Amino acid sequence: VSAAQTVNPSYLVVSRDRRFVYAVNEMPGDNGPATQRGGISAFRFDAASGQLTFLNKVSSDGNDPCYLSLSPDGSRFAFHADYRIVTINVDGTYRCEVNGVSGQLLFGTSWSPEGEWVLYQVCTPKSDPGHDWSDIWIGRFDGTQERRHRHAFRVGVGDAGVTRARVGVARIDDERPHGGSGTRLRG
Repeated sequence: VSAAQTVNPSYLVVSRDRRFVYAVNEMPGDNGPATQRGGISAFRFDAASGQLTFLNKVSSDGNDPCYLSLSPDGSRFAFHADYRIVTINVDGTYRCEVNGVSGQLLFGTSWSPEGEWVLYQVCTPKSDPGHDWSDIWIGRFDGTQERRHRHAFRVGVGDAGVTRARVGVARIDDERPHGGSGTRLRG
């Protein structure tokens, strides 16, 4: 398998047909020089030869993008940048902010099975500085609707259980660690 060069790649996503690989480039974003802005890089993967070829990069229009996910039909990304949840078409067009509330931290992204909704975590650092509790929110990919899906889950920021969860299909289990009360989301 070959390697392709890109700057600070993380959060890799492979297309369903396994022909493309996408990675966020966690860079300073709009606050850095134009040559060092964060984005999403696309690569073509040829399984027969093992060749990975850089195709292009689109701007995240925000600092340090991460938590990349690809819609079920492969046409859109959802990701986190500047503590906002953003969707964008894979060709870089139609960028939309799903949620970005002042005073809150937003993390993780996962798509509903039909690709209309994005699931994400919302932490409120003022009332929970350790980020031990998250609300689970859903928002339409086009930013027209958003709402709290579940309140106060005891999960870590970016918990893999949340990023694997699917809107409307997630299973909720009560968890009472050390005599406390809370709930935990499992994918």
